[in-house]
Amino acid sequence: MIRQFAIASVLTFVSLSVQAEVKLPGLLSSHAVLQRERPIHIWGWATPKTDLSVEFHRQILHTHADEFGHWEVWLAPEKAGGSYSLTIRGDGAPKVIEDLLVGDVWLASGQSNMEMGIGGVNNAQDEIAQADYPNIRLFTVPKRISYEPTGTVALPNCHDNQTDEGHWPGHYVPCFRVLQARASLKRN
Repeated sequence: MIRQFAIASVLTFVSLSVQAEVKLPGLLSSHAVLQRERPIHIWGWATPKTDLSVEFHRQILHTHADEFGHWEVWLAPEKAGGSYSLTIRGDGAPKVIEDLLVGDVWLASGQSNMEMGIGGVNNAQDEIAQADYPNIRLFTVPKRISYEPTGTVALPNCHDNQTDEGHWPGHYVPCFRVLQARASLKRN
């Protein structure tokens, strides 16, 4: 009887611990760029009915997860700057996203030639050697097939998914790191 109670207690604790974790969509991760001079949408998931606080720069907002665990806040517009941290507190461990910049967000899409790496341009080695753009961030959406909306971008393990062009789908990477990785890949 004591053994069954102990097992039930452990399983209950584990299930509550898993539910309590604050989760964010893949686009809201370390090294991201948030659009300047526009309201900043921060959203995610937590244990249903949980009270949360969101801290960014000099702003602190409070919200409440709905019955499905969804929550959101809109931060006031910010001028370009950074690096900042975003901290979300709920009923589990705080979720901290670091090295966030506020600036201009550019979206690019197109055909397969949009994925051409820097190795294909004139003077590629010179461009790679001179590149130092830590405030330019690259986010490549991983290729996934889904017949239903997913609600977020999957975040694969960064080091296990480095492509032959030196970027990591599903992660923001400062561009000088991308170019350094690409240069080392070309040498091997």
